Amino acid sequence: MPEQNPAVLVVDDRPENLLAMTSVLEPLELEVVRAGSGAEALRHVLERGFACVLLDVQMPGMDGFEVARHIKSRERTRHTPILFLTAIDPDPERVREAYALGAVDFLSKPIEPELVRAKVRAFVDVDAKAREIERQAEALREAALREAELRHRAEMAEADARATVELRQANEELARQTAEAEALAEGLETANRQLQGAVGAAEAARAQAEAASRAKSQFLANMSHELRTPINAIIGYTDLLHLGVRGELTDPQRESLARVKASSLHLLGLVEDVLDLARIESAGMRVATERVPVRDTAASALAFVAPQAAARGVETVEEARCAPRAAYLGDEDRVRQILVNLLSNAVKFTPAGGRVVVRCLDAGEPLVGGGPGAPGPWVRIEVADTGIGIAEEDRERIFDPFVQVDDSHTRAQGGTGLGLSISRTFARLMRGDLTVAGQQGGGSVFTLWLPADTGGDVDTTGAGDAGAATLELPLPRAAGLAGVGRRMEEGVEELMGQFLDAARGDPALPGAAGLDRALLEDHFATLVLEIAKAMVMLEEGGGDPENLRDGDSIQQTISRLHGRQRARLGWSAAELHREHEVLRRVIAGFARGPAGARPGEADVGVVLGVANRLLERAERLSVESHARTLELDGAGGALAEDPNGGSERAGDEDLREGPEPAAAGSGEG
Repeated sequence: MPEQNPAVLVVDDRPENLLAMTSVLEPLELEVVRAGSGAEALRHVLERGFACVLLDVQMPGMDGFEVARHIKSRERTRHTPILFLTAIDPDPERVREAYALGAVDFLSKPIEPELVRAKVRAFVDVDAKAREIERQAEALREAALREAELRHRAEMAEADARATVELRQANEELARQTAEAEALAEGLETANRQLQGAVGAAEAARAQAEAASRAKSQFLANMSHELRTPINAIIGYTDLLHLGVRGELTDPQRESLARVKASSLHLLGLVEDVLDLARIESAGMRVATERVPVRDTAASALAFVAPQAAARGVETVEEARCAPRAAYLGDEDRVRQILVNLLSNAVKFTPAGGRVVVRCLDAGEPLVGGGPGAPGPWVRIEVADTGIGIAEEDRERIFDPFVQVDDSHTRAQGGTGLGLSISRTFARLMRGDLTVAGQQGGGSVFTLWLPADTGGDVDTTGAGDAGAATLELPLPRAAGLAGVGRRMEEGVEELMGQFLDAARGDPALPGAAGLDRALLEDHFATLVLEIAKAMVMLEEGGGDPENLRDGDSIQQTISRLHGRQRARLGWSAAELHREHEVLRRVIAGFARGPAGARPGEADVGVVLGVANRLLERAERLSVESHARTLELDGAGGALAEDPNGGSERAGDEDLREGPEPAAAGSGEG
């Protein structure tokens, strides 16, 4: 915008005075703006600025004082110099009023031209300097803005440079991590291949071990049966000779026959122990569950051992510290066998003059540091002796099969080391336990824990099985199961796919829709394979349901782990039941196939009977594990699991699978 010349506003209501003043100011080469009234003067002031205003005081309408008052009231014009002009003698009061309004001078007409020009020139110079200062200030402001903009641009450029460096570093780091991830993936793939190979080898080794275990158990059972026949014959012929069937005997001959019979009876006991062990390992051992008075069983066992104790000079004592009508729930024959074994050991390892005590006690809860892991009520039968005792470090291993405290060739007492192992297994099959502790003054105290009879109904379902309940199928109808089982093994992937589709599409399983295959399938594929193997083994084992027990611990472990996993995923018990229902439906459809049973396969009803029994047991174990997990998680605890995947809870028939190491005992097993 071009710079305007300095301007002066002359205000007078008389045109001749305006013309005269213009002539006076002409030598200054200024722009002179004339206004004939106060209103016109104010319009000019609103439109532009002036170096000064020459204002006549006496004007009609709006006089000079009022015009000055309006000019000084506006912020933009309040500093404009005003020179008042008057044609009359100035009244001092009026002069004071003029200066009060902001006038810089008060001139009387007629005016002195040189004086007016001098005053106006001074104000024009002041205005020019003010304008120059304003221009310089504006230039400084613009320079500051340019500097700030340049600084901002520099900062932005620096930030861009830093961002570029950081981006390059991030790209380099990403490339490094990508390379590491690829190397890790390759390593995982290699490890996975190795793991698959190891799993295959482990499966093969497990199968070989199971086959060897079955062969060993079968061999032991066969040999035990074969040995019992000649031993019983020896005992029978010894009795006949002792009765004089072959003629009268001399005293030395009678003494020799007594030794032969004693040795034969001892050997027969060893054979019976081996046979019991074979039954236990093959899951063929069962115990009964019935109400039995505690005192009766303890007294009969003590009576059986009393002659042996008397012959060795050992005192036997029966102490009844339990209620007269106290009773346990279990198998009376097996409890008596346990007590006879404990009493025989106590007599054997107690020197002459010693004492063996059998006592029954009531126990509402297990003692601290001993007894079953679950709450009672229990009854206890203790066998205490004053014998040689058992070192604390040996109490953990004497319940293992074939373990004896003194395993030297010169030990004073014989035995196979099976008695205590078998006794503990019997106790746990009856949902109890067998423990040992030392006692003050020497000797040992063995405690048999048994479930107390509380007067309620006796639950005999599955009690005492060394494994899970077996299938009771008519043997003639078991033929052809192997064909279906092998077809299920070959089609397990297809069967699992059908299960996953059915579960995800079931509105009663809302938790299944969002799960990936691994989480949803969990252990079901292995469970189906085990069921298929069970069908094969039923037929190839001659239809004997006992063969199902070989894979029993796997099925139980799978079921418990599955229930625990579903609890941790937030599934309800109803969803868990529904899931097993879906699996049963899918297996039923797969077993039927598009054309029913195939040649050489069993009837579909038989197949589903086998599968459903196993699946029902699996469902029950999963639901129990699910409830137990929720209970412990809710209490802030954690599951205490046994090696077979179950909670350490006495009284659950499925949690005790067979003999296992624990506390120790007195003397030989």
